[in-house]
Amino acid sequence: MAGTIVKIKQSSVAGRLPTHNTAASTDIVQGELALNTADQKLYSKDSSGAIFEIGTSGAAGAVSIQTTEFVATNNQTSFTVSYTAATDHINVYYNGVWLPPTDFTATSGSAVVLDSGAVTGAEIVVQVVKALNLANGSAIDEYEFTASAGQTSFTITGGYSSASDIEVYVNGVKLRAADFVRTSGTVVVLGSAALVNDEVSIRVIKVAVLTSAVASTGDTGAAVIPAGTTAQRDSSPVAGYLRWNTTLNAAELYNGSAWETTPTLAYVDAQILAVPDAVAMSIALG
Repeated sequence: MAGTIVKIKQSSVAGRLPTHNTAASTDIVQGELALNTADQKLYSKDSSGAIFEIGTSGAAGAVSIQTTEFVATNNQTSFTVSYTAATDHINVYYNGVWLPPTDFTATSGSAVVLDSGAVTGAEIVVQVVKALNLANGSAIDEYEFTASAGQTSFTITGGYSSASDIEVYVNGVKLRAADFVRTSGTVVVLGSAALVNDEVSIRVIKVAVLTSAVASTGDTGAAVIPAGTTAQRDSSPVAGYLRWNTTLNAAELYNGSAWETTPTLAYVDAQILAVPDAVAMSIALG
């Protein structure tokens, strides 16, 4: 008897999300899986209706991906969506084609505004990527180029590491990983030469590596915080730093200008002694 083949909802169109088509037959419900074979990404939906990419929380620093779909009215430019302008990353797709950041504005935290009005019935998908913004470099950097005839090599001024994820778009169409080569940490080389005035967009997704997460003794135990002497304090502390000072035998918190030691509570066991009457009388009589 042949084995049963199990297939989930899928798309072979690069950049397409599970809810790109609002028809009920192509939407997914909470907990259902959908695969984009072109992007090699797996998606699902949470209880709030937000689409999220499975497996991004560690690698790319993304906590979640929230997707909102719109069917544009004639010449519509503004699309209402909530995001944090300072930290979130915004992707916009126009009829399935990814728009470079130069083609829209996302600064208000409440709307995304296209530079050019959409045509009636255009499908606009706004993707809000909730990212970890850590000091060790979790970020998505984007570089825009207007190609010259036959150009294949594009220099990334900020560079990238071997752990960074690279996405390349030509005129809004995402290229497969096999269609370009990453070399030297600063250059991306296309497998096929670009045409004159092609818009080439390169996204560098930097990975945030958590090297020193706070440990604990268990779910109902205690957090294990850094410990050291007064002389071993951080040379350039930031407000909110917490440590155990072994010199003072106390926890201390940096308030932005000085270290503050938490009050040390001394506990003394009080023992109540039952003194026999005869002994008490002897004490009283001297």
